[in-house]
Amino acid sequence: MKSDSRKHLLAEIASMYYLERRSQNEIALEFGYSRSAISRLLTEAELSGVVEHKINFPSIRNVELEEKLIQRYKLRNAIVVNRGKLSYTQTLHFVGEQGAEVFTKLIGNDQVISISTGTSIYEVVNALKPCQLSNVKIVQILGSTGVKSDPSIDGPELAGSLAKKVHGGYYALNAPMLMDSKTSRETILSEKSIASTIDLAYKSDIILAGIGCITEEPHDSSVVRMGYLEPYEFVEIRDQGAVGYTCGWFFNEKGKIIEGQINDRVVAADFRRIREGKAIVLAIAAGEKKSPAIKAALDGNLVDILITDSSAVESFL
Repeated sequence: MKSDSRKHLLAEIASMYYLERRSQNEIALEFGYSRSAISRLLTEAELSGVVEHKINFPSIRNVELEEKLIQRYKLRNAIVVNRGKLSYTQTLHFVGEQGAEVFTKLIGNDQVISISTGTSIYEVVNALKPCQLSNVKIVQILGSTGVKSDPSIDGPELAGSLAKKVHGGYYALNAPMLMDSKTSRETILSEKSIASTIDLAYKSDIILAGIGCITEEPHDSSVVRMGYLEPYEFVEIRDQGAVGYTCGWFFNEKGKIIEGQINDRVVAADFRRIREGKAIVLAIAAGEKKSPAIKAALDGNLVDILITDSSAVESFL
């Protein structure tokens, strides 16, 4: 077995044991090894330096898929994490680390950075190392008050966490992501504090965005998890042609923002206007369930930089 392949095997096994807390017997059954063999491999992982304070995957990236994404969709950059036998949780963790690394290279003084919500964005912020920047403004790009899930992932606390990491100011969008009607949306958008935050988002240098999928099961979706949509409404939106959403805005299989319907209720900076501006959209999304939404976002030129995993893009590359 080649050196890198051997180390990748060691990393997969160590990740299951140390991060997922799975027993050596369970891992042995999955790989077809004996329990004693798994024990020896874990020891080897420690002695060889694969296991330190975190799991090191020497072959974590799939350069071939990255090049295909960049060339086919004219991206500024793409990072693809090799999925292998990693669980979704493990994959999202590594995608978040890669996202934080790319994000660190983009950020600087005197910038406006807008941030979305969701587990992928949370992983990026969590992996980001604190840095001392000056005159950086962190803007919540979509409303997220009143969420029923964890506010540190789906709510305004996420933008606050990023602001703390970069020593920047934090501008909240104190509204829900979806209003009950177009009329109520127009009313809240006219409020001075809401309008000023959205106007600041249009001056963004970087947009940190997740990509949600409408083809997945309703309860797996962040908008259902957050409590903004009932499962039956989620299915209705899917039937109307939506395949995904980003920064609060729902788009079809061609990556076009859907006119009317649910987008008439969204409280967020207009993503169409965002794409007309100077902002670099750094999108983070992982998992094979996200594949249709990621492809549509790429087809619609909604993304400049994509951080993802192999299972999410292999089907269309």
